[in-house]
Amino acid sequence: MSQPPPSAPPPHDSTAAGPPAAGPASFLAVDYGQRRLGLAVYDAQARWLSPLPELTRGKDLARDLASLRALLTERGLQHVVLGLPLGLDGKPTLSTRRAIHFGQALERALGVPVHAVDERLSSAAGAQALRTLDLAGRDDSQSAKVIAEVYLAAWSHAEEGQTRG
Repeated sequence: MSQPPPSAPPPHDSTAAGPPAAGPASFLAVDYGQRRLGLAVYDAQARWLSPLPELTRGKDLARDLASLRALLTERGLQHVVLGLPLGLDGKPTLSTRRAIHFGQALERALGVPVHAVDERLSSAAGAQALRTLDLAGRDDSQSAKVIAEVYLAAWSHAEEGQTRG
C-alpha cells in the first residue's frame, strides 16, 4: 500500500509510463471503519464523483473483500484510495494500524493499487456537507467522498507543478 508524504503528489499506477495525461484513473474511495465502510466512486471519463451506499461490515473479511471486488469489476475501477485515520497530531493510532492492515488485505485480494490519503478532517467535512444539505446523521460515504476530493486536489496540484516546471 502506498502512502505519499503530505506534500507529495498522489501515487499512480506504477505499471503506467509516467502519470496519466488526461487525469487520474477511475477509483473507489474508502472510509474505513470497523462497522461500516464509507464508499465513493470517481469516474474519470465522466469526471464525476459520487458517494455510494455504505457497506455494513460483516465478521468475515473475505465477504467484505468480495463485495469490494464486485464493485471494482462492475464499475471498471482501477485503484482504491483509502482514508488513513491519523491522530490530529499526524501520528499513527490504533485506527491507523487497522486501516493499513485492511488496505494491505485489499491490495492482496483485489490485485489493484491501494493509495493511502490523510483523512483527519474527512469525517468533519462530510458531516458539515450533510448539515449544509440539511441531511441528518453521520454518513461514512460522504466522508469517503471528501477523501476522494483530497486525492483529486493533490493530483491536480501535482499536475499544475509539472506543467509549470
